[in-house]
Amino acid sequence: MKYYPTVQQLLEEDPKLSEEAVRSAVEELELSPSRMNRPLHYISNERWNATVAIGLAHGKSIFCFPYLDSYWKERIRVRLEICAGIVRRNHRLMIIPSDNESVISDLVDEMIVLE
Repeated sequence: MKYYPTVQQLLEEDPKLSEEAVRSAVEELELSPSRMNRPLHYISNERWNATVAIGLAHGKSIFCFPYLDSYWKERIRVRLEICAGIVRRNHRLMIIPSDNESVISDLVDEMIVLE
């Protein structure tokens, strides 16, 4: 049987932030206490918030999200806004690939268009 660490285990695994800073990130990202002891693939769209908390706990500077079309962006808009705000406040970089500027324009400070 394959082992999948829980969100809580990933947060506690060699964190670069203090326990208080990790707890604060978890609260800011509105992670459900009932989902903290589940692997990432069992927490639905809350995984977006959880991966940002885990990345911050481990001192990561760059947060990459998968390609977002209009359909997905609308379904996870609130989560993306929360994640973008926290990444921005922590002076980190967030990359969101998209083929439509309007899909991400309200989430980013700067866009780079690749031709």
